[in-house]
Order: sequence, then structure tokens, then C-alpha cells
Amino acid sequence: MEKAVDTYLNFQNKVKKLSGNTVSSYRRDLYAFAVYLQEKSISYKKVKKTDIYEYISQLQHKGKSQATVARVVASIRNFYHYLCMSGNMKKDPSSGISAPKIEKKLPGILTLSEVDRLLSQPSGTSYKERRDKAMLELLYATGIRVSELIELTVDNLDMDNYVIMFIENGKQRIVPFGNQAHKALELYFESSPYHSEPGISLFTNLYGKKLTRQGFWKIIKHYKVMAAIKKDITPQMLRHSFAAHLMDNGIDNSSLQELMGYSAIASVKKYEELSGKRIVDIYKKVHPRA
Repeated sequence: MEKAVDTYLNFQNKVKKLSGNTVSSYRRDLYAFAVYLQEKSISYKKVKKTDIYEYISQLQHKGKSQATVARVVASIRNFYHYLCMSGNMKKDPSSGISAPKIEKKLPGILTLSEVDRLLSQPSGTSYKERRDKAMLELLYATGIRVSELIELTVDNLDMDNYVIMFIENGKQRIVPFGNQAHKALELYFESSPYHSEPGISLFTNLYGKKLTRQGFWKIIKHYKVMAAIKKDITPQMLRHSFAAHLMDNGIDNSSLQELMGYSAIASVKKYEELSGKRIVDIYKKVHPRA
């Protein structure tokens, strides 16, 4: 079987142009399967569905994770599909065999109390603390991605109407924010020497350069320690918390998906009917810090 595996891997590497890591994973999985078949005195061309199921069961009994078992099943199926496609076998014994479902971990979220503690940490009057406060408040107030946060310019903000305006694929996306984020932004503007020109990054480092993802990550880690929060907080966790807290307060799925900028959902007609004003009205009713 090893020779057939090597021929298959060579095909995947040179013809399919799969990555080295993927080919290495296939090799490990198929060589291990070959050892199993050898121990059972089964030719790889005489394998039956029951043999594959028994191998899967053995992996599960050994405590292999669902993700690992799913990958092994995929490796075996791809191998036998290749053998049939290349004319080396007439019948695919792996046909119809499905991998075990991989349980998706629920995203970690912060409680309202933890959010309050985290957002209250930058409380000074320096440029840095006011900037940090504005960033944290805005991220939780809007649920935008950290990549969107650091790419914001002054032009994206409509302070009079309490909204951020994005243009995506020629369409406008409106994301509201509440009073506390608005107040934090106003205080930040008072101390920032960099925000007055159009097109300038909204959030900058101490040298007036656009803040990086890594820079913002360090900011969150710093205030997490100050707030004595044991959870491993990430920027994505604030986005998840935004969504979870709005759902707790009764927001409908379509409005939430519009606010969070899920493009696949936004393409559905019923979501296109959500006007900017309707989104703002819904937001004011459900956001804890609106």
C-alpha cells in the first residue's frame, strides 16, 4: 500500500499543488491506516466499508479528537477516490462514509459586569488613556471587527447622528453607537492632535501613526489585568459579547446580522429592507450602553 500512497501523494503535490503541510497530513494518516491493514492482513484493494468503520472506531477508542478522526476519514476517502479515478480500483469502499461531526465551541463572551470593569479602566485624561477608552467603548458599542476599528478614519464618523458609515461593495452600511461611546470619542478628540484632517486614521499611536492590530491587542491585555478579569480576552470576544448581549435584550437575527456586517446575509432581500433609521431605532432599544 505504501507505494500506492506515495504515487497518490506525488499526484497531490505536483498536479493538485497542495501545500506541504496538507500532503504531510495525508501521508501520516494513510501510513497509519496501512499499518492497521497490515496488522489485520487486509489488502488495501480488498478493504470493505466495515474495515474503515472499525478503524475509525479504534481511533475514537484511543481518544483521538473528533477533528483528528474527521481528517483521517477525509484522507482515506481522497485516497480511494484517486485510486478509482486513476483506474486502479473499480469500487470505492469509502463511498458514503462520513466523518464524525465536529462540535463547534461556543465563542467566549464577557458578562455585563466584566464589560463595565474592562471599559472603566482607562479613566485618565492623557491622550493615550482617552484613546484607549474611545477604542474599547466603540468596539463594544458597535461590534465591528478589530480590522475595521483600526482602519477607521475621521470621515467614517457621523458624530451628529451617532453612527459609523462604511461603504462596502458600493453599498452603505450604517453602524450606530451609543452615548457612552460618543462621550469617549469627544474626550479623545479634545486631547488628540491628529484627528482633525480628513482621511487621517481615527486612532493613532503616540507618534501619529495608525495603530496596528498588535498594538490594540496589547491594549486589551493591559486593561484585562487592571480589571482583574481571568478570562483570556481578545478583540473578537468583545464582538461576540456585543452580539450576545443584544440577543439577550431581544434583537432579531436579521437586525443583528446587518449591524455586524455579514455580507452573505446582507445579500438576502429581507435584510436589504432594513433601513439605516430602523437599525438605529432597534439599536437604541437593545444595546446595554446605548
